[in-house]
Amino acid sequence: MNQKPKSYKGFTKFIVLMGIILPIIIIFGVGYSVLKYNKIFKFKLSNCDTIQNQSLKDNCYLEIAVLRKNLFICDKISNYNDKYFCYNRIALEKGDISICDKITDTEFRDNCYYYFFEYGKDKNDINICDKIQNQYQRNSCYKLIARSEQNFEICNKIDRQIDIDLCYADIYTDMAVSQKDLSICDKINNQEGIDFCYTQIASKTEDISICGKIKNNDRKQQCELLIEQKHLPPPLLHKN
Repeated sequence: MNQKPKSYKGFTKFIVLMGIILPIIIIFGVGYSVLKYNKIFKFKLSNCDTIQNQSLKDNCYLEIAVLRKNLFICDKISNYNDKYFCYNRIALEKGDISICDKITDTEFRDNCYYYFFEYGKDKNDINICDKIQNQYQRNSCYKLIARSEQNFEICNKIDRQIDIDLCYADIYTDMAVSQKDLSICDKINNQEGIDFCYTQIASKTEDISICGKIKNNDRKQQCELLIEQKHLPPPLLHKN
């Protein structure tokens, strides 16, 4: 009678053992998550009030406020950063940007708008950008939407010419790369932007001859090195 090799028997025992252990691990993990959730949900605000350390107390309020989507609990937080971050989180959870409007401090209110823009569902809502007072954040908001929609008119809402030019350059570069059309790069109004556009197309097409069109020597060498590295054969794997 043929006997199965020891390695086969060992492997069979391992499979059986894992079949027993894995369900236990999964059940324990799910159970722990449910217990943890219930513990936080049932946690009383009065317990937060008894915490002596102010930072820990604020974190306690923050967790409960976000879980219950309750702004009144956010107002119990003493640290301004944590308090308004609490507003940000609840605004995002509820999908309600009007919560940001309730913030009186301009800087924190702008942060809330931008946070909502970055992580909310309406990523291309230009009305959010219009609300932002901070020039850098507002221009960044317009630029991201303009690039996403390839809409030059949105670039023109930016209030610094250098940023308008960068917005145009980004859109032209994206179009040139997607269409693999060098002539689109030439529409960019500064040489640095044109050179960058050529580099992106060269990288996309792995065509080193495109690097030759770049005016800046350092950029040209970087472009050529990039393409050469892409053409290198994969390293040999040595067996032990």
